[in-house]
Amino acid sequence: MFAERRRLPRGLDAVVLVCTAACVLSIPFLLGFTEAENVASWIGLPIFLGIVPLLLAAMHSRVSVADGRLTLALVPLWRKHLPLDDLVEVRQRTIRARDMGGLGLRRTLDGATALVLRGTSAVEVVTRQGKRYVVGTGRPEELAEALGARAGRSAR
Repeated sequence: MFAERRRLPRGLDAVVLVCTAACVLSIPFLLGFTEAENVASWIGLPIFLGIVPLLLAAMHSRVSVADGRLTLALVPLWRKHLPLDDLVEVRQRTIRARDMGGLGLRRTLDGATALVLRGTSAVEVVTRQGKRYVVGTGRPEELAEALGARAGRSAR
């Protein structure tokens, strides 16, 4: 079994939280300047200045190996379950966020799906269908071992 939850780097996380607080606190002020007849403003402002920043502030990644599957998630936006029997290759690799196209959930130039929020360590898995996933983790040895042991293969 393996489970890990990761947030953005502390500095970036702090910036997101400050921006979220500023957006949420500005809603009543900005609504005071909108016309009462403009329903779109009354609905749109709270959504774009309240809900969206709160979702960004709550964003984190979860990676787990349990119940015969690898679960990858960018909470609260995306989740993927990969049966361990479908994994044909598991290997550790070193990454840089800029090589992945940035932090978050990304499609890399070589076609892999990358879930990276911080660090330089990752595990790459390849499925029987040929899909590749690069998973940023602070514990690559443990994840590779859990995937190799659970899937009945040795971690590479």
